[in-house]
Order: sequence, then structure tokens, then C-alpha cells
Amino acid sequence: MVGNSMNEAEFSLYALTDIFMNERRNPHFVYEEGNQCWLPERLVQPVNKPDGDKWRAPPAVARPSNYSWDIRPDCVYLLSLRAFRLGFRSKVREHVSVLQNRVVCPYLTLEFKKDSDKNISRARHQVAIAACIALYNRWELKRSRIAEWTDDHRSQLGHYCLTFMSSTWDVWHVTPKTFTEWSGCRMRRVYSGNCTIRNDVVQLVNWINEIHYWGLTVHSPGCKDDIYARTCADGDADDADVSMLRIDG
Repeated sequence: MVGNSMNEAEFSLYALTDIFMNERRNPHFVYEEGNQCWLPERLVQPVNKPDGDKWRAPPAVARPSNYSWDIRPDCVYLLSLRAFRLGFRSKVREHVSVLQNRVVCPYLTLEFKKDSDKNISRARHQVAIAACIALYNRWELKRSRIAEWTDDHRSQLGHYCLTFMSSTWDVWHVTPKTFTEWSGCRMRRVYSGNCTIRNDVVQLVNWINEIHYWGLTVHSPGCKDDIYARTCADGDADDADVSMLRIDG
């Protein structure tokens, strides 16, 4: 593909078809009871515009920058609502953003660009914006229900990104700069590779698997616990169906 100078759309299509696959889900599961299990869901170029009464802008930590490009990421992985009991799925949106009535709490963002210095910078900015929005929402959910931050709480807060420039790729990890107060994010590159090198492809697959593992074993239970705690904190809330995959003793 590199040798044939294929465009950005061809690279993106190949990656989303053969690497970042999306398992076919029952489109009616939101309205049916079923096995409560953690499942990843993929959205392509998601748009999430909150209602005006639900929008709370994060505190400004720097002077705003002007940009003229679309900030939508090419692809995002989130958690399926299937992990919640049927009677509670409609209530989840009271605490977190629910996209397409079926997914919540993003943990991985992808962006594909052509191989140029301008596009490399733009790709990094796009995933940084998407990660910052997701991470601030995650931080706010956690902050609103705890009295003191612990190492376990901090380990749950993060967001992963993958940027692709032609055949080269980078893995990024985004974390809050501070925890007691919001002061922005820190974006750190943790690995780089090239899809024309066999061992780098193996490493890419390993990283993808590890990120999904983190998303389904660390990120998802943390989100569950925080939503559960937020619901139970409301004395008038109906918590009969709040239990999900596991129940805290």
C-alpha cells in the first residue's frame, strides 16, 4: 500500500477491516435482558454534542487555540451497555454520556493521516482533544464520588490513543496532570513502530490486545463502581437494577 501511494482512506479502510475489527452486535440488546459481560464497541467518526443543560465546560488551563480542522477522531472504542442490567441501562445517562443508546466510557482513540509533518501534528492534536474530553468526563465521575484519591483510583484514570501516518504508528497514553483538581492532561508516547516491519506488526497487535485488556479489566470495573456509587448516593434513587457484572460484597 505504501509502494502504491494509496490515500488516507485506503489505509483507514484496511486497518478498520483487518486490524481494528468490530464484532457484530445484536442491535436490539439495549431492550433485551441477556448475559451481563464487558464488551468493547467500535464507533467510526463519532459525534457527541451534549444538551445545553448538561454541558459543563472544564476549567481553562491555558489560552484557547484557534483551529479550522475537524476534531472528530477516525475511530473510538467504548464499553457496551450490555454489562448493565436491563432495568438500569436507561438510567446510566444520568451519570455518563451514552452514545447511540448503546455505548459509554471511551478508552481508546484512533486517527489515520497521510505521511507529512502537517498531518502528523494534526493527528496528534485530534487524538489529544478526544482523549482530553473523555478523560475529563472520567475524572469528573470519579472525583464526584470519592473523598480521597488512592493509587487504585489513579490507576483507573487514563486514555490510550493510536496514530497512524502511512505505515508508521505511535501508541500514546494520556493521564491527568493532577487528581485533586483538574489542571489538564499529560500525553506521553509509549511505543512506535512501522507496519512494513514484521516484528513491529506483532508489537502493534500486542499493544492493541493489552489496551483492550486494560479497558475491560481496569477501566470498565472502575466506571461501574463509580456509576453504582453515584446512584446509591441519591437517597431517592431506585437502585434495584444497578448491579452489573459483579456485585461488591
